[in-house]
Order: sequence, then C-alpha cells, then structure tokens
Amino acid sequence: MQNGIRIETDYLESLFMEGEGAGGKATASSIISDLLEIAKGLNIDPLGYQTKQLKQFESMDYDERICSYYLRIVVKDIPGVLSSITKIFAKNKISIKNLLQNPDKKNNMATIIIITHKNLEKNYNNLFLNLVKNKFVLKKPTFIRIEKV
Repeated sequence: MQNGIRIETDYLESLFMEGEGAGGKATASSIISDLLEIAKGLNIDPLGYQTKQLKQFESMDYDERICSYYLRIVVKDIPGVLSSITKIFAKNKISIKNLLQNPDKKNNMATIIIITHKNLEKNYNNLFLNLVKNKFVLKKPTFIRIEKV
C-alpha cells in the first residue's frame, strides 16, 4: 500500500511525497495498542512521550468544521440527472466551485467530479445522505476533504 501527501507552501513549489504504508490493519492495531496503553495509565513511551507528559485536549466538534470537498459521483447518463444533483447541493446549502462531467456512453453512465466551496461539515454529511438516496446515483459517492495545512 502506498501513502502520499501533497504540500503547498507560500514560498516553495508544490511538494509531493510518497512512500510505503503499513496498511489498514497494521496501522489500526498500532493505534489501538497505543490508546489502550494510555487509557491504562502505563508510563511507557508509545508515542515518544511518557503518558504523564501528554496534555488533555477538548474533542473537536466536526459538525462545525469548515472545509471544501472533492466528490466523485457515478450516475445514470440520462437527461435531468445533473439538475437533480445540483438541486441536492442547493438544498444542503453547498456551493459548487468546479464541476466536470465525463460520460461513458458504452455503459450509459457518467462520472461527475465536483469541488465545492468551503462549508460546514454537517452540511456535507446531509448532502451525502441525500445523494445516496437519489435514484440516479449508481455507486456510493466518493468524498475527500480538502484541507489547507
């Protein structure tokens, strides 16, 4: 499994780093192990710090988080589908920044790629639920959060 990250800065060109990843199961196992050691209060160095040195943080309310998204939606390629999809975006108060539609005439479907303007995370959750229920959507849509770090 390969992992990658793209970094954009104000002073350097765009950087892309790629490397071998541990994989989902190995990473999940390691995280659970670290969390259990912290929860048990063991004073070992699972994260490079003794657990006594870790600071308490308030949990983040993800519903109030503001971000943009990349979406890929596979739909039936028939008249009215794009209108139906954009109405769902409007209903959830999400503005579309860029849209690209690639038809697949052979299979009578199309892939719609959308990049949104920034919005509340809870609006995207509602958008996802509404898209999945739409009769024109053929596959579970792909949502990828776009973050500026």
